[in-house]
Amino acid sequence: MSLRTPGVLLLISNCMLAGCWGDKKPKSSPTFDSDPLFKEVITLVQEKYIKEPDINKMRLGALSGMLSALDSYSAYLPPDSYEALADSTDGEFGGIGVEVYPVENGVKVISAIDDTPAAKAGLQAGDIIIAIDDQSTATMSYSQIISSLHGSPHTAIKITVQRAEEEVIFPIERSTVVINPVKLIIKDGIAYLRISYFNDMVASRLQEAVEDIQKSKVDLIGIVLDLRNNPGGVMEQAVRTVGYFIKSGIVTQVIDRSKKIKIIKADEAITFPDIPMVVIINNGSASASEIVASALKHHERAIILGKRSHGKGSVQSVFPIPGSGGVKLTTACFLTPAGEELNGKGIQPDITVEAPSTMLNVSLFSHSEINEDDVQLSRSFEILRSIASLKRWK
Repeated sequence: MSLRTPGVLLLISNCMLAGCWGDKKPKSSPTFDSDPLFKEVITLVQEKYIKEPDINKMRLGALSGMLSALDSYSAYLPPDSYEALADSTDGEFGGIGVEVYPVENGVKVISAIDDTPAAKAGLQAGDIIIAIDDQSTATMSYSQIISSLHGSPHTAIKITVQRAEEEVIFPIERSTVVINPVKLIIKDGIAYLRISYFNDMVASRLQEAVEDIQKSKVDLIGIVLDLRNNPGGVMEQAVRTVGYFIKSGIVTQVIDRSKKIKIIKADEAITFPDIPMVVIINNGSASASEIVASALKHHERAIILGKRSHGKGSVQSVFPIPGSGGVKLTTACFLTPAGEELNGKGIQPDITVEAPSTMLNVSLFSHSEINEDDVQLSRSFEILRSIASLKRWK
């Protein structure tokens, strides 16, 4: 990477920090070379540090620190992290399969994705990863943490998490993580649909699910859409998902830096049957899954059940930097169809149903069976059976 690109990014950051608004005429922003503080610190390191510094490593570290100071989701992505992110949207990568975001003393787990080493080991939403292979995550950049979590299949990694007042150690073996994002099980006239992650395959897999339901010739009485521990993914796939359940209407509103609002509507040719529906969410349901849940709630297409969702209402865009990875920046926020903020608030379910956080939910991992001990799922089935017996559905 030439110094030109990070220089531009630093200029933007400096302008924001210096307050380039107000009554005074804005001054031209300093560059790497002319910024006296930056120059003085570099000189001190070069002259006084105990050993010869790696200037390129410092430069990349400065980029990581600068971008992470913007918010929890903006980051510099070295080439390996950039490739891993691209692979995850394609649906296959090497690693443990956990979605995280930075917090003060490490990274916090949004969710462990279905059928991955992280999920099978027992990592839970809300766990704070405080060490990887005995190295404190407090001393690592976000990019370093992501790179450490990814890796070649069949290699070992030790994850230490803070869970409430307890430290828990998970020895995990990385694997080739293949995310099959949509699962369909038909039981007792109810179609159970599980979406674990909104990668690029979701819309096409939903179409296959519609076709499978049609071929089964089952007289369906309801649909359960399970979005628990779904950390999000590609927003376009979330929008298309909503289109499979409503024929028309607003899915979300996106607001950018200029405060310009873009209305995004559903537009999908194929839809699931218009029958009673329950959507299950929890605090691991974030971002794209919140778009889906909020839209179906707004249009009164579904009853929302479970626990309040995570509350990530921001949109990240990834900008490639040829030969040097890329930059992930928060470029917009999405709102509910009614224009309400989701960031930091989440979606409150219509029906709150608690579930033991210690229970490793078999329903999320089995491809052919539904766990009868899953209280949230069992309650969803009960509601749909009651609606069917009463024959009341708006």
